[in-house]
Amino acid sequence: MWKVIEGIPFFHRYCHDVTLRQALNDSVCDISLNILVTEPYGIELGELRRIYGRGLPFATFVDLAKQIFAVMNFLHNVSSFFCPNYDSTIKKNLIHRDITPSKFTIVRSDETGDRKMGHILLKDFGLAKITKQRDNDGDVVDIQRQLNRSRIIGTTRFISEHVMGRDTPSYRDDLISCCYVLREMTDEGLPWSNNDRYVADDNMLAMKRDTDGTSLFGDSSIWRSAAYSYQSPDCSSLVQLFDLFKNLDWMDQPDFKLKVSKGILPLFNY
Repeated sequence: MWKVIEGIPFFHRYCHDVTLRQALNDSVCDISLNILVTEPYGIELGELRRIYGRGLPFATFVDLAKQIFAVMNFLHNVSSFFCPNYDSTIKKNLIHRDITPSKFTIVRSDETGDRKMGHILLKDFGLAKITKQRDNDGDVVDIQRQLNRSRIIGTTRFISEHVMGRDTPSYRDDLISCCYVLREMTDEGLPWSNNDRYVADDNMLAMKRDTDGTSLFGDSSIWRSAAYSYQSPDCSSLVQLFDLFKNLDWMDQPDFKLKVSKGILPLFNY
């Protein structure tokens, strides 16, 4: 029996090479498709942001941050969860490579019996990459780094400065994108967007290179909705986490138990 994984959609079935005519009982269409059947999705974070026209309440934002980093911990260390005794040299983990608000959806139904309403799921693994592959000789090889790539992978507003500079996406870049998603869910949104009109790519890249944790999370004005609270939100722990992620080397990973999990705990003192 398949296990329901917290933060990852449950996949009911994968149908390979099914004709659309058979799938829809339509005698007109005859197109060959691969069909993936998942649990129902709820509203996406991006849509939630557009509906409210403002950032999330800070308490909700804190819970969101906790869930997002928990999902990334699982994704980047998936082999450790399922195969804890495997040799680390052959472990295969995943890099999502296209983290945006629209890739996170809120659970709306509990058909599996193991979900909590309001929890988030990370979806759309179309650009995801396994960190180890088999070459033409059948040998296991690490993902190869390619600088000055001809094609940028991911969504421009949310990819890291490294990927935007045409580096190969890594764990580091997923985590930086998660921080961009969190900033987008505040009242101010990302620094390189203004009333939904985005700056030119060259200027955006320069802004990302100049962005540190303080400029991303250190300004209390990003929490206008909390202006009447008895206490201004303190995001100093996220400031430190973003600086940690940004300064990682390619394919380095932070210590999730020591650095990330403990790093977001001060947020819960609000």
